[in-house]
Amino acid sequence: AEIAVLRTHIINYAKTRETYVAYRKAGYSKKFRQEHEEEILLHQAAKNAFDDMGVKKLPKVKELQAEYAKLLEEKKK
Repeated sequence: AEIAVLRTHIINYAKTRETYVAYRKAGYSKKFRQEHEEEILLHQAAKNAFDDMGVKKLPKVKELQAEYAKLLEEKKK
């Protein structure tokens, strides 16, 4: 379950990173935030989740998939 949550946050973070960088460059503009509210909230939620989990460097999604497959195989045994 942890791996699935982490994977979701990594994907959301990656998808919304460009928008968040543009938001920062716009000086945290209220107008920009209104136009891109959903992406900014997803990005901030992902960042908060990483902070809560104590994740400093984001693992790659492929690594998480491999770990998930390994755990699933062990569970089946």
